[in-house]
Amino acid sequence: VLRRVAGRTASLRRLPVAPAVRPGQAPCRRGAGGRGARPVARRRACAMGCSYSLESGIQSLHALLDACAPRKTVSVGSRELALGKLLGEGGYSYVYLAIDTATDRRYALKKMLCQEPEQLGAARTEIATLRKCRHDGILPLLSAEVVEERPVSGPTGRVTKVAYLLFELWEEGTLYDRVAELAKDGRWLPPRVVLALLLQVAEALEWMAAQSPALAHYDIKPHNILVSGLSDAALSARAAAAAAARRAGAGMGNSERAGERGSRRARAVVMDLGSARECDVELSSRRDALELAEFAEAHVTASYRAPELFDPPSHGKVDAKVDVWALGAVLFAAMNGGRSPFEGEAGEVGGSLQLAAMSGKVRWKDKRETDPRAPNDWAAQQPPALRALCEAMLTVDAATRPTMSAVCDRMRAIIAAIDAGEDTVDTRAVAADVAGAAQVEVELPAMRPPHQEVPLSESAALAEPAEGDAALEAAP
Repeated sequence: VLRRVAGRTASLRRLPVAPAVRPGQAPCRRGAGGRGARPVARRRACAMGCSYSLESGIQSLHALLDACAPRKTVSVGSRELALGKLLGEGGYSYVYLAIDTATDRRYALKKMLCQEPEQLGAARTEIATLRKCRHDGILPLLSAEVVEERPVSGPTGRVTKVAYLLFELWEEGTLYDRVAELAKDGRWLPPRVVLALLLQVAEALEWMAAQSPALAHYDIKPHNILVSGLSDAALSARAAAAAAARRAGAGMGNSERAGERGSRRARAVVMDLGSARECDVELSSRRDALELAEFAEAHVTASYRAPELFDPPSHGKVDAKVDVWALGAVLFAAMNGGRSPFEGEAGEVGGSLQLAAMSGKVRWKDKRETDPRAPNDWAAQQPPALRALCEAMLTVDAATRPTMSAVCDRMRAIIAAIDAGEDTVDTRAVAADVAGAAQVEVELPAMRPPHQEVPLSESAALAEPAEGDAALEAAP
């Protein structure tokens, strides 16, 4: 049907073209010429300022056909890959299962359609960022290539640029997938596992912010965090090992550690660096603020967007703390079935996500308000220390929001407390330590070399508070 529609060009009138013409920009006009001159494709502008082009609409239909019926094999670097099922899509990108025809190894292949110069520039920028960001907590780019392809359908001779990005395949999917799947059965990730996963993400974001120039991801959310070691078998093995340790007389912390040793290590990596860009942005005019807000609207998921990205200041600075806010919302979502705290609040009161985020109110539901299948030990699933950390990360004022370095230190301390068998952690100390670290110079810990395995249980030295934290604890 689409081929027939695309072929009947005379019947097509109003089709979208990307990128859209900005409001106030003059629309494209019919070219001048004699009777034999070839007319330029007609463009129209709607009340919203979007332009429409007959030719671009036809190209969009052919691109859709190419995505629905991709080539059977693709060459990326030295690998010949057989394409399998579609794993995901978004915007002008599609992710396929790809199998190396020589080794039968499975990969994830991202295909980016680059019909416009802006799309090609975005693809090249993402490739450059991925090649620069080599860290254990970031999904590594194995190979990338920009090629010209003749589409499966469409006019003969028309070619388009396509970017292929090859990644490792994480069979278990994203953190959102796993948390939502468990929540359907009234199950939840153990708090220590949540902390262990998000500590790996936080360390990757801390590493990005320490680069020169500093980088921020800008779109941290459960959907952009790949996980492994969280399958039903792994969780069952972890629970069985912990139960055996408890029967042997071990304390809570020792049984938790035994549970971790009893199964494959839980791992997490950040993916999709298409929105990553330099942070420490200095805003000196209303125009700068509007440009940042426009970028956030296009690239940052609203339910995990920091307040300063909803309404950037005309004079001020926006830095890597936007990722601290987003990771705080992810921490909440990991303990609440995959929902952002502001996504739920906006839905309940009928307000917007922006108003919910700007209020900064985090509402923790107790057992009576949740699904009847929720666990009875609800307080154990949402420890006060984790709640305090989450609320500190979701501080509306970016100036008093903790740095990612302080968040990493606090996560290690809470893990150490759990491992030591401490059932409770002083929540006031957590809030004071994390919030105070935003106002005290804290030396960044030495970065681990890329791809170095990091155990879930940190040493006692890592759990010691920084000098700034110790001073805050000693203060009256």
